[in-house]
Amino acid sequence: MRRPLFTLIGAALAALLTACASAPGNFSYTAPDQPEAASGITAKPGWATSKFAVAAANPLATDAGYRC
Repeated sequence: MRRPLFTLIGAALAALLTACASAPGNFSYTAPDQPEAASGITAKPGWATSKFAVAAANPLATDAGYRC
């Protein structure tokens, strides 16, 4: 009873692997356009502190940094 099942599964696997191994007939690749060039640097205001600073994206991480 198990022998025909294994044979059927093996045949199905062989068919799938054969279908995946064949190369497509009309495959062509074109290189994508290059991204636009950099437009320069924009000055942004900075921050200054004399004691300490904590910065994090997660509010819990910011609180943990403040408590340390």
